[in-house]
Amino acid sequence: RSSDLTSPINGTISSVEPIRWFTLADAAKRLGVARTALYQWLQAGRIPHHRFGRLIKIHPDDLEKFVASVRAEGTWKPYGGTTQN
Repeated sequence: RSSDLTSPINGTISSVEPIRWFTLADAAKRLGVARTALYQWLQAGRIPHHRFGRLIKIHPDDLEKFVASVRAEGTWKPYGGTTQN
């Protein structure tokens, strides 16, 4: 029904752009990690996600914020603590 798309503010019909959610497989592929790693980050609350019934989806903005939050700055040091030249 067209009335379902009618704006309550001005009564006009608006076009709604669908959100392009990431599936877990898509998000893991985009990050270059295994889905098991992604599941661990989701369970730890590091990446916000949405449940639609049994489906788990990640909003693109949330995935980009996660990537920005784990960015490492400065000189890389291996686990031994010394820098490589």
